Amino acid sequence: MLGAISAGASPQERVGYVNRVEVVGGGKSTHLLVHATWHVADVEPVLSLEDGEVRNIRRLERGAIDFELHAPRFTKGGFFRLNIDAQVNGHREHLLLENGELPTVHIKVKNSRHRVIFLIIALTVLLACTSWFASCCAKLGQRVEQHRQAVAWTIFGVFLILVAAGWTGSSWQIFAKSPAGQSFLNVEGSTWQIRSPASDRGDEWGVITPAALAQLNHDPQFPIVNDNLGLDGQNMGVIGMFGVPIRQWAALARPATWGYFVLPQRNAMSWQWQIQFWGALMALWWFLNTLRRAQSGRNLALSLSFCMVPYAAGWSNWSLYATLFPVLAFCLGAQVLYQRKAWLGAFLGCCLGWALAAWVLVLYPPWMVIVGSLCTLLFVGWVLDNRQHLTWGKAQWLALAGCVAVAGSLLFSWWMDTREAVVQMRDTVYPGGRQLTQGGGASLHWFLRGYFGLEVFADGIGPASNKPEASSYFFVPLAMVATLLAGCWRSISSKATWVGLTAFVAAYGIYTFVGFPLWLAKVSKWGVMTTNRMDVGLGLAFIVLLALWQRKDAVPRAQFQKINRIGTLGLAAGSAGLAWWVVASIVPDLMPNNSIYYRAAISLACGALAWWLWQGRVFAVVCLLLLIGFGAALGYNPISKAPKSIQLAKEVVPFVQKNSAGLARTLVIDADALPGATLAAVNVPVLNGILYYPHASMWKAMQLPESMWPTVNRYQHLAFVADGRELPAPYYTVEAPRMDAVTVHIDIVNFDFRILGAERVAVHRNNADVVAKSPRLKRLGEFRQYVWFEVLP
Repeated sequence: MLGAISAGASPQERVGYVNRVEVVGGGKSTHLLVHATWHVADVEPVLSLEDGEVRNIRRLERGAIDFELHAPRFTKGGFFRLNIDAQVNGHREHLLLENGELPTVHIKVKNSRHRVIFLIIALTVLLACTSWFASCCAKLGQRVEQHRQAVAWTIFGVFLILVAAGWTGSSWQIFAKSPAGQSFLNVEGSTWQIRSPASDRGDEWGVITPAALAQLNHDPQFPIVNDNLGLDGQNMGVIGMFGVPIRQWAALARPATWGYFVLPQRNAMSWQWQIQFWGALMALWWFLNTLRRAQSGRNLALSLSFCMVPYAAGWSNWSLYATLFPVLAFCLGAQVLYQRKAWLGAFLGCCLGWALAAWVLVLYPPWMVIVGSLCTLLFVGWVLDNRQHLTWGKAQWLALAGCVAVAGSLLFSWWMDTREAVVQMRDTVYPGGRQLTQGGGASLHWFLRGYFGLEVFADGIGPASNKPEASSYFFVPLAMVATLLAGCWRSISSKATWVGLTAFVAAYGIYTFVGFPLWLAKVSKWGVMTTNRMDVGLGLAFIVLLALWQRKDAVPRAQFQKINRIGTLGLAAGSAGLAWWVVASIVPDLMPNNSIYYRAAISLACGALAWWLWQGRVFAVVCLLLLIGFGAALGYNPISKAPKSIQLAKEVVPFVQKNSAGLARTLVIDADALPGATLAAVNVPVLNGILYYPHASMWKAMQLPESMWPTVNRYQHLAFVADGRELPAPYYTVEAPRMDAVTVHIDIVNFDFRILGAERVAVHRNNADVVAKSPRLKRLGEFRQYVWFEVLP
């Protein structure tokens, strides 16, 4: 029998390798013909394809073979990595290229979707050019302005209805329906869904969701340190974004977690998801109404166009949650400066302190810094523009005192409970050891990747990236720069606000393409941001620009009208040409399906947006942005009912139940860390899973060499893998296959599980025979895909 062969082995050591791949047929009959070399004589290979099948294997002379690959996905076209498994005498390995890489193929097909996209955008542009469209938009905007409170209450009512029904956009089903989820969990309640979950939202369904359930199912509920996670327990206060429910005062500044304290699980999960979108929508509407009054209809549409975009959808709406609090702080700060009533000033100051604390507890510096920088510059400009209407007196002093008291007490509560874990994270290689960046080096293609959203989000993306990373906003940079300069020159009532907005966009461009000096990156805190995490700031700046830009500012004097028409035509043509170049030159492994219709659609959209923007036809701009945002993001967002409860499967209870009270601490032997996190989600103590910092006592018990500490000193998806080799004492090796993962390979025969404090071992049945060789384990039984062992005392 062949032994284990690594993926990096030479072609002669493998059972075979792929020479080339050809695309055969067309339409529904599209399939692949693979030509390979087979090193094993007189043995028929057993080949299998992920999400497909292998047909017509033919052995040729001199070890050559060819075979066909059939899969439904091939008929849709795209860029595919082929996971072909080859099996001989029970040994299985990937069939790779001669250089050791997975074979890839680019299948080009005629895409009727692109023609539909072009037709819809063209019709929208034609419609937006009519006087009827302008009249309807004006009337609708007036109706919203006249019934602003009714509209606000309607939005709030929709939010409550969705929460009461338990609807969520979370991809939790991937976690629950994984092999570990099916083997460990009992999911109760209807899980009806409209769209399939998004697998590339791994941090949402694979990290935050299990962590929140681990808090909910812990006994007692909502601990600060969850002792089920790792040998030392996991301090849950370091988890960012919307966080997880923790019974501490700082929980008051994590509104996304409030539902877990007072609502059933289904409604709590829905609250956690819905508050991000609807809360951000309402806060942004208030924010834009503060910057520019008497245009509530336009501002509401602008707010919706910011929230319903691929960037928000791809990042599980976390960017909206990170935006909610700084824009809310802007609005509350503005209200404080208007107040003359002492008690109302004190109340608003306390609310401002709460918003600032909630902003800090997002705990994701890139989005905190970029949105906070924009809001700060806009607030300074707004104060200068409105200084004659503002006041500073007793109400403001009380507001300042209330703000400091509330923000200080909430953050002090969090710090006292979490400071030791924060220090541990700060001392890690990742994320604590990340170097201060200076920006620069961004490509224009990547900066304008929002142009690909209608394709990669609705249909598919190549292996060069994933949908969250490739998501962005739809910018027209030439028209934006021209409008910013015109706003600073022409605007009278909002000049300082325009200057603040322009300063932000200029800093954004310099940092993105050129970079800051190291001292400026450090002082401004922009050095914590990578250029592919900043889009939310420029997206918000574009929305603010559209809110500030007025038709009267866009109309030039009579002697400049001819020059204005030429300039408008130049901006539109330049924007369309830039879009054509960006889309036409994108590499296939990022956007596999490209066509002249898609390039024409995006070019037409950019040209129209630039034309309308410079002419001050903001409603037309907003309409097209909404169309593009909805078209890209709506089809990506999964919609389902959250489960009523997720508990430990009753068939698994006998395996983890100790003779005394409590459940046995379990080590999961699996190449993935998710099974450990899955057990912790239903109150089973585990040794491995997803840990935000290394647990020193475990590594000390394992006698980890000091030289290997940097390997494990990181935020980690911690996995243990059974190794068939004999290893020297202490009978394991450890590696970091990526910056956020640690994998321990253990000598299953000689490794002593007792040093870890493990009482049970769970392993996927595919590896159960290997694990059964350990003399320190006793098989207890199996349920579905996992086999359970007891660690002998």
